[in-house]
Amino acid sequence: VQNVWPLVDTFTPTCYHLHVKFKKLKMEEERISIIDRNSCLLLQKVAAIMKTRRQADCQNNVTYKRDCS
Repeated sequence: VQNVWPLVDTFTPTCYHLHVKFKKLKMEEERISIIDRNSCLLLQKVAAIMKTRRQADCQNNVTYKRDCS
């Protein structure tokens, strides 16, 4: 009786699919890719505006007033 090992498994189960949320990781990756794409498009638009309107910015010192009718 002294040489017998216990038969009950007291270790925690190793179910990695329960700990790692693959759906959540995939949705986060898709969200980040959408943000990156939108940032790139915005950067291209700002660069195009800066390139085309740079000369006109110094010449037009017009202030616009808001009409509250």
